[in-house]
Order: sequence, then structure tokens, then C-alpha cells
Amino acid sequence: EMRPYTEGFLHQRIGALPNLWAPHRSMLSLTVNWTAFDDEGMRCIAENCPVLESCFMDHCEYWTDEVGNIVVERFLNLRRFRMRSS
Repeated sequence: EMRPYTEGFLHQRIGALPNLWAPHRSMLSLTVNWTAFDDEGMRCIAENCPVLESCFMDHCEYWTDEVGNIVVERFLNLRRFRMRSS
């Protein structure tokens, strides 16, 4: 049986990037496949993309329980949220 070569690897950990997210205040949808944001990264996205309606994250290996609070308290317009297990 063949396995993907990336199986078992940790993905790149990304923290807060305010200069990246600040120009995207009107973004409605975000899909991230190969990058793992940590708590500060998710907080930064929530602060800089206040009208986000859908958020799909494939990797969450650096999240703590705080991300649940960030999602509920800061993504006020969020209608769709997908987090795959990591």
C-alpha cells in the first residue's frame, strides 16, 4: 500500500501576519490547505477579516482550546466552518 510522502510530517506553523491580512477586510471566504495557523494566526485572521462567512482549514495541529473562543466570539458572520483533524 502506498502512502503520501507527507504522512506524519508537521505542517508549517504560521502565527500572526497582520500585514498580510489587513488589506483583506472584505474577504468572505478563506480556504487553507497546506499551512497550519496557531492561535495567534487565527486571532489575526479574525481581527482583520471581520466579514468572513466561510473558513476551511485542513490543518490545526498547533491550535489550543482558545481557537474555539476566537471562532465563536470574533467570526460574527461565519456561516460555514470546516476543520479537519490533524
